[in-house]
Amino acid sequence: MRNPRILVPTDFSELSRRALRTADQWVGLFGGLITPMYGYDAITDLDGLHFHGSASSITGDLPTIRAEIERALIEFARQDVSAERLAPALVALGSPGRAIARASIDYELVVISSHGRSGFSRHFLGSVADKVIRLTPSPVLVVHEETNLRGPGRPIVATDLSPSSAAALPLASALATATGTTVELLNVFDARGTTAITTEELDERVRGFARAY
Repeated sequence: MRNPRILVPTDFSELSRRALRTADQWVGLFGGLITPMYGYDAITDLDGLHFHGSASSITGDLPTIRAEIERALIEFARQDVSAERLAPALVALGSPGRAIARASIDYELVVISSHGRSGFSRHFLGSVADKVIRLTPSPVLVVHEETNLRGPGRPIVATDLSPSSAAALPLASALATATGTTVELLNVFDARGTTAITTEELDERVRGFARAY
C-alpha cells in the first residue's frame, strides 16, 4: 500500500479528530493523501447546517452550503493534518453511511471514528461506522474513543481460513513491513464434534493458509 488515498469522514466533533490523526499516521508510513469528508443529508439539513459542538451554522442554496462545508472541512482537518498531506475536501449528498460507502470506491482506505456503542444503544441510535463496514468495498479502519494513537503496531488477523478472510492478509503484511513487526494470526477452532487434532496441526493449517500472502 504505497501512496494510498485515504477517506476520513467527519462530523466536526472532537472524536472525529482522532480519525484524522490516525490517518495522518498512516500517511507517515505509506505516503498518500487524506480527504476529509462530510455526508450532507439535504432532506434533514434543508434549512442549513449546524456544526456539531459549535454555534456556527451555514445557510443558503446547495452550492453555497457545499462550498462552505468544504472550506470548513479543510480548516477543521488542518488542526491535525499538515496542508501537504490533505487532498481537496469532499461533500457527498445523502445519509452519512451510504454517502461514505459510495464515495469509498475511489479510495484505498477509510478511517472513521465511532463511539463503539453496542446492544440497545446501537440498535436505537444506529451506527454510521457499522453501516460503512457493511457497505463499503474498501478497507475500513475504525477508531474508538479509547484507541491508542501512539501509532500502528503489530497487526493481528482473525481468520476462519476462508477466501474472504484472506483479503485482510496483504494489508496486514504491508503494515507489518512498514512498522518492522510481524503479523499475528488468530483462528478460533471449535473442537466439538470433530476428530482429534493436535495444536501443532492447527498451527500448520493457519500458517499454510497465510503463507501464500
